[in-house]
Amino acid sequence: HEKSNTSPIIQKTLKKNGTLNFVDLGSGDGTTILAAASLGWNATGMELNPTLWFVSSIRRIFSPRTIRRNSQLVMGDMFVNKIAKKRLQGANCVMIFGVKP
Repeated sequence: HEKSNTSPIIQKTLKKNGTLNFVDLGSGDGTTILAAASLGWNATGMELNPTLWFVSSIRRIFSPRTIRRNSQLVMGDMFVNKIAKKRLQGANCVMIFGVKP
């Protein structure tokens, strides 16, 4: 898991725990999820908008194998989706995108 472009804190945590779990609620076009996966995080993105979920899924498909292996993109409501709830329980880091209604 250790990579030269990964921060020392992340490297230390990876050595201790073996994996880091990152969850992005409102993952949009997948930029953050794919970046986290490229750094060795087990990254899960939740997106409510089907168009953005589709764009992120296409970007993931055309990403390198290691990024695809470390990432998961889920379409749906983060408040009712069972996958999101399970991933949140084991998350080391959570990112939430919010907009003013």
